[in-house]
Parts: sequence; C-alpha cells; structure tokens
Amino acid sequence: MSALVAWLRRTFPWSNSRQSWLDRLAVAGVVGGALALVLCAPLLSLAAQVLLWGLLLAAAAFTSRLFGPVLFYDLVRIARRNRYYLIRVLYASFLLTMLCWVYFAFTAGGQLDRTVPPKEAARFANSFFYMFMGVQFLVVTVVTPAYVAGAVAEEKERKTLEFILATDLLNREIVLSKLASRVLNLVLLILTGLPVLAGLQFLGGVDPMLVIAGFVVTLLTVGSLAGLSILASVLCRRARDAIVLSYLMAVGYLGLSGLSWLLTMPTGWANFPSTPSWPSPVTVEDLVKWLNAGNIVSVLIRLTTETARPGSRPLAEVLPVYLRNYALFHAAVALLAPLWAVLRLRAIALNETGEPARRRPPILALTRRPRLGEHPMVWKEVFADHGLRVHWLGQAIVVLLVLASFVPVVVIAYQFLGKYVYSGNAWERLGEDTQTWVVRVSGTGVACLLLLSVAVRASGSITGERDRQTLDGLLTTPLDSDTILFGKWLGAVLSARRGWLWLGALWGVGLVTGGLHPLALVLLMLTWLVYAAFLAGLGTWFSTVSRTTLRATTWTLVCTVAAAVGHWVIWMCCVPCLFARSPMLPEELLTWVAKYQAGLTPMVNLGYSSSFRAEDFGHRFGGSDGMGEMVAYGMAGTATWAVLAVLLWGATSRRFRQIAGRVAFEPERGVRPAPRAKPRPKVVEVEEAPEVLPADPEPLSGDTDEDRITGPQLP
Repeated sequence: MSALVAWLRRTFPWSNSRQSWLDRLAVAGVVGGALALVLCAPLLSLAAQVLLWGLLLAAAAFTSRLFGPVLFYDLVRIARRNRYYLIRVLYASFLLTMLCWVYFAFTAGGQLDRTVPPKEAARFANSFFYMFMGVQFLVVTVVTPAYVAGAVAEEKERKTLEFILATDLLNREIVLSKLASRVLNLVLLILTGLPVLAGLQFLGGVDPMLVIAGFVVTLLTVGSLAGLSILASVLCRRARDAIVLSYLMAVGYLGLSGLSWLLTMPTGWANFPSTPSWPSPVTVEDLVKWLNAGNIVSVLIRLTTETARPGSRPLAEVLPVYLRNYALFHAAVALLAPLWAVLRLRAIALNETGEPARRRPPILALTRRPRLGEHPMVWKEVFADHGLRVHWLGQAIVVLLVLASFVPVVVIAYQFLGKYVYSGNAWERLGEDTQTWVVRVSGTGVACLLLLSVAVRASGSITGERDRQTLDGLLTTPLDSDTILFGKWLGAVLSARRGWLWLGALWGVGLVTGGLHPLALVLLMLTWLVYAAFLAGLGTWFSTVSRTTLRATTWTLVCTVAAAVGHWVIWMCCVPCLFARSPMLPEELLTWVAKYQAGLTPMVNLGYSSSFRAEDFGHRFGGSDGMGEMVAYGMAGTATWAVLAVLLWGATSRRFRQIAGRVAFEPERGVRPAPRAKPRPKVVEVEEAPEVLPADPEPLSGDTDEDRITGPQLP
C-alpha cells in the first residue's frame, strides 16, 4: 500500500499553486463537458456537436498547462523547413489535377471542348467529393505514422532526450508538445484541400453533412494514429522500429477486426450464447460490431448495406449513429495511447539509458549460426545483424495476426465437415472457399506484410552503419562496393525468411484442399521474390542518399505505396484523352491497358492473377478471353517489376560508389573541362661560386715590411 501511495505521489504530485488548480479545473471541465455532450447528442445536430467538441478541446488546451515550451520550439522549427511548404503545394496540385481528370471524364464522351451539362453538375460534384475523401483518407493514414512515430525516438537516437529530461519539464509537456506540433502540421495538409472542395458547393449534389462527416472521420483517424505513433515512439529505441510498430498496430487492428466477421458465418455462432429460451444481452455478433466500430472499411460496408435495402432509413438518420460509434472508438484510442506514453516516458528512458540494448534470441532458430566463410558481408547481414527490434507489444500483435490468419481455415473446415460432407460438390465448394479466404485474402495480406518488412529493413541498411559510425570502417576494408551493397540487399530480402513459414503454411493449405494450382504456387513464389528484390533495392537507394534512418524509412514507405498504386493515377489522367474519338486508337486499347495495370498492381497480381486453380480457366473475367489472359498480364507485370529492380540496382550501385568516394569525379554533361596547361620546364639558376684568392702567409715575428716584400734573407 505504501508503494502504491509513493507511486501516486511521484506520478501525480500535489500542489496548491494557481497553475495546478487551473489544471484541475480544466480537467474537470473537459470531463464534465464531454459527458454533457454525450448525453445531449440526440438533441444536437452533427455540425453543432463538432463545433462544441472543438471549442471544448481548445478551451482545455488554453486554460491548462498541457503544452510547454517544446511546442513553441517545434512549431518554429517545422515552420522554417521549406519541404513542408513544397509537400502542401504538391498535394494541392494533385487535387486540382484530379478535379481536371473528373471533369474530362464527364466531358470526353464526345469531344474535349464539351462542357458539363447543368443536369450532370450535381453528379459531377458528388463523384469528385467521394474521390477526394478517399484520396485524402489514404494520404493521411500513410503519412501520419511515418511522420509522428519519430518524434521522441529521434531524440533518443541523437542522445538529446537525456538533456530534455534533465530540465523541469513534465512528461506531459514533452510528449504532448511533440504530438501537437506534428498533428497541427498534418491538419494544415488536410486543410489544403478544403478550398478545392468548397468551390464544388456551388454546383450542388454534395450534402454538407457528408462534408462535415468526412473531415471529422479524417481528423479522428489522424488523432488515433498519431496517439499510437507517439506511444510507439516512446516504447522503441529507434525511429525505424517505432514506425514499424505504428503500422503494425494499425494493420493488426484492421486485420483482426475484419477477420472477426468470419465468426458470425457458421450457423448459430452469431447469437451465441443465446438459447431459444434465453436471449443473451451480449452476443458474438455484438462483440464483433463493437470491435469493428473503428474500422473504416467495415463501417462503409455496413452503412452502404443498411441504406441500400428497400424500406431502410435515410442516410441522415443512420450516419450520426455510425459516426458517434466511430468517434467514441478513435477518441478513446487518441486519449489512452498518449496517456500511456506520458506515464512511461521517464521510466523507459532511464531503463534504456542504464541498460544497453540486448539482443534477444530468435524464436524460430532452426539452425546454428554458420561460420564466417568466403562471403563475410552476406554472413554479417544475414546471420549477424539483428535487424528490427520490435517491442513486446508488436510481438503480441504478430502472434495475434498469425492466429487470426488461420481463422478462415477453422471456419471453412467446420462448414465442410458439418454442412458439405454429404453433398456431391463438397470438394469443389471447399476449393472455392479456400482459394477466396485462405489464399487470396489471408495469403495476400501476409505476403504484403512481409514485403513491407523487407522495405523497412533495406531502408536502414546504409544509414544504420552511418548512425553507428561503422560505415567508414566498412569502407576501409578490401571489399568491393558492389560486394558491400549486395550483402545489404540480400540481407533485406532474406530478413523475412522466418515469415516464409507463415506464408507457406497458408499456401500449403490451399494446395492440399484444391484452392491453389501447383503451377500457381511456383508463380506466386517467383512473383513475391521479384517484388522483394525491387523493394530491397528501393530501400537501399533511399538508405544511400538519405542522411538519417527516419528519413530513409519514411521515403521508402511512401514510395512503396506510390509504386504499388501510383500508376493508376497516371492511367486515370490519360483515360479522358483516350476516351476522345480518334481513328488511330483501337477499341480494345483501354481494356489492354487496364489489364496491364492490374498486372502491375502487387495486390491484384498476388491476390487474383497468380493465385488460380484448374477450375478457373473455364470461367470468364469481365467478358475477356479468360483467366489465362489475366495470368499472362500478371506475368508481364512481374517482368516489368524485375526490369525496374535491375535498373534500380544499377543506379544504387553507382550512387553508392560516388558517396563512398570510390570513383573518380566526373564533370556534368555539357560542361567541357578546361584544358590542362602544359607544365613549363623548371629553370634552376646555379649561382657561381666566388673566386677565392690564396691568403697571404702570416708574417713571422721579427719580420719587417722589407722582408715581407723581398722575402727572407739568407745568412
């Protein structure tokens, strides 16, 4: 009991100062105002609720000392960096380009100089709104963890967190200041697109409630992701590990909540533990709905399904209920995660300072570490380097993801044994379900997760050596530059070798049950290796040209997402021009290009084109020639990625040689080097030695001048 009281006194010191009472009043006001808004929510409109919540949070921030001087310092430092202005300008330019594309899509049915008819103006504005909200949500979900997760971890890597903790700043002032500065910068990015969207209100067709709901959902998602990211930044030693943990928590929640719907598929499972005579107040279906309250994909599917049914309630009545549940879920995460970070900041920092990082033995150590052979760089990267150090929270999420990925196997086996065992098409139905849920859903998700781990590992290959101050020592060895780079590249590809057991188990289940063709298994393995080779090269490139591991990891993740789906943006920009009537273009051109784009997309290639079975070749895909054509386009896309991986390797090798100083300096193209002047022969002037005359003999004692002139006289 005394230890508990001592901990409470250290964590929550009591003071009777004016500022302390203001803090307590602010906390009481926030809690009371939040309860009042929750109770009065049915009586207020959606816009009024959003406005009151914003005013309540602003009043709490200004009346209490939640933020310290670190917030002002970070805001000034971020405002002086030109790259954030450039990012916002590029984002606004991209939104305007997307608006032009939607306009051309509506006017390219005939000629390019045609305008949007007045009766289609509302549909035009509605189409752009949904596309705008989708792009904005995707951007903030990708950027937020990579941007916020390095807030505290960067201070740890620079060894400056100890100096901050030595001041009289409180934990909440440090953590919340770091969090608020980055969230405010992200809010500026979100507000960049508001003027573009506001101009569409004059065209009609967009409900203002949808606009408010879209921005509220985006801000709530940013808040929860930022809270998880700042928690990961406090828990992890390095920024790269914090970024990985942040994405892992987000992906883990989406995957676990999405797969939980499988628990309601078997007959009788949804109403468990209810009985015909006793209805349970809480069933499995209720738990699944509560778990999916913050899953944006699940919320959109349920909202669309409920409003599309005949005789259903209008959207104005259904939307506030889903928005309230979504807000409660993400608000709880946005508050609890930073609170955990505040309470554990100093304890974790002191623990990390007092004890060095110890390497934990791998869980699946099937073989011993081999001896150092003829390839020391490969041995170092594959067997000696520890790679990512995931916190125990991340390890728990990985274990849950492994277990959740086999939930479809259990559900399909239960249905097969209980429902289809006596039917004639039992094996065919088993193969279809296994292909859909085990191979294409779970298998594709696991494959993409392993590919992301390869990219993250490669992004810290060169910058990690620079941070540890071992790059100079590595360059002084007799190893060639390509040998060093190849070891880094191969180590990144083989870093996911323990995850191959997980992925191979899912593909093996599909192969045994008939949900995957043996040739498809070989094609899937080859396709994954090609994608891994490209991502390893991409991460190595950014690790070579970047100064810090955080910057290299951020650019690698952003460019990975852009490379996976960015070519669709280019294709969408070109579609309106191709829609125009032109006798030079064949009619099948759009279909060919669309299928090739599908083959270039890793998720489509792994989840559809390369995961086929023998029965799929008798079906047709969208009126095309069949599944064989989609497999061919998938192979063409894989070959394209292989060519890009080779080109990226060449560029990275050349750049690494230049940075390492192992190539001669080459002038820029178009600049002719100045001709060297011929060296003139050196003229060595030899000074003549002065003539030395013989000295006169010294006169003997007693000699006279006459004797010296005539010489001595004989006697």
